[in-house]
Amino acid sequence: MTFSWVQKKFFLWLVSPIFFGQVHSKPIDQAGVLFSSKLITGETKGHAVEVKANIEATNDLYLTVSDGGDSFACDWANWAFPRLVDKKGKETKLTGFKWKSAKADWGKVNLNKNCAGGSLKINGKDIDDGIGTHANSVIHYKLPKNHQFIEFRALAGIDHGGINQQAGRASSMVFLVSDRELDHGKLSKTLQDLPDADHYPADEFLLPDGLEVKLWAKSPLFYNPTNMDIDFKGRIWVAEGRNYRRRNTQPEGDRIVVVEDKDGDGTAESSHVFVQEKTFFSPLGIAVVDNKIIVSQPPDLIVYTDVNRNARFDQGIDQREVLLTGFSGANHDHSLHSVTVGPNGQYYFNHGNKGSQVTDKEGWELNAGSFYGMKQVSGKPSSDGQVYNGGVALRVNQDGTRMRPIGHNFRNSYEQAVSSLGDVFQNDNDDPQACRTTWLMEYGNLGF
Repeated sequence: MTFSWVQKKFFLWLVSPIFFGQVHSKPIDQAGVLFSSKLITGETKGHAVEVKANIEATNDLYLTVSDGGDSFACDWANWAFPRLVDKKGKETKLTGFKWKSAKADWGKVNLNKNCAGGSLKINGKDIDDGIGTHANSVIHYKLPKNHQFIEFRALAGIDHGGINQQAGRASSMVFLVSDRELDHGKLSKTLQDLPDADHYPADEFLLPDGLEVKLWAKSPLFYNPTNMDIDFKGRIWVAEGRNYRRRNTQPEGDRIVVVEDKDGDGTAESSHVFVQEKTFFSPLGIAVVDNKIIVSQPPDLIVYTDVNRNARFDQGIDQREVLLTGFSGANHDHSLHSVTVGPNGQYYFNHGNKGSQVTDKEGWELNAGSFYGMKQVSGKPSSDGQVYNGGVALRVNQDGTRMRPIGHNFRNSYEQAVSSLGDVFQNDNDDPQACRTTWLMEYGNLGF
């Protein structure tokens, strides 16, 4: 097969180690913004940007750090050497003032320390005057009445506590200065549209002989895909995750979208929505099995039956069934993942270490807890008398009966592959660079 599933948001999230640093930003269009940086990543020279903002007409100074549209993981941020400059060029340290309020999505906002309480450092250099925080963050200063300051200046950059994780490839953020608090939901939506790059250049992929990569589809045919499946007509069904974590950029709920190359020229030009629900928050799985469309949306594993086979969910004609429920981790990536079908006709699937307490259609109960989720069932035996920890791989009949674990103690294994002989292969997602790709020995303990 010679297509690739590439477009800007997909690569910002899934292939960010390659793509970051080649992104150029468009200005943030939001009222009150006095300064907006480009996207700052581990590939940015010096891991920082010089900040200059005209503050002559404001008494409110808001310093905002927004994640780069790809989650706030590893987004440790510093405002280094922040100062207020008057008309004569005299500089006054902002750190000499007390902020009115300060918040961060991880850790704490600290004076002269990073968000974890360690030393401030950008690109290997110590910072002796600054503010450490973590995206998403808002710091509000009330400037003195009738102040004579005309400009705010700082060096804004990624703290070493973030850049030292995942080889620096997970940190991405935008720094903003404004005269009012900004809408993070709108910011996130804007940041998802920041790159000028149309798509990742196909000729930069390293491929074995005999293979090629071509662009097949991109936005606006779909946005921020979390999972996909291909039906017998060659259409690609995509689960979208625009509402991942706190973004909420799609108030009508996330979508299942069908993308199609109708004219057969090798490039998709058409897409439509199969189903959209307000309860969809970044569903991580989509499987198409004949006219059954299986969506993994914690706490539920949902099966839609497209009775009239028009690739659209029609209320009153088509059917919707919650096959299983009780999976923890709604709107979290360590939760319920996608279904694949084995040669025995059973559904194979897995969930991450947010855990679960699920009962199948025959009353068989799975209890799977961990330090990360569902602690209340940790150590509690399931119906077979066994104790299952963390992420669990399972199979179940298509009618929801005979659900059984086939492996456990994963961190967060994503979609599994099942061979024609019934062998299961999986890749356990992890923070270090050595994710574990293994054959799954049935009833094995993966040891996380």
